Amino acid sequence: MTLSRKLLYVVVDGMADRPLDELGGLTPLEYADTPSMDRLAKLGLTGLMYTV
Repeated sequence: MTLSRKLLYVVVDGMADRPLDELGGLTPLEYADTPSMDRLAKLGLTGLMYTV
């Protein structure tokens, strides 16, 4: 019997930004409320990938 797995790649290319004084020295991503991405990171496997 062959096992099947579901695989999802989330490429968040371009999300890097600079810290802003208006956000208390945080980047917009650090400041943002991201419950869905937080849950994916907690329950899945994460890593780095270089997009070409």
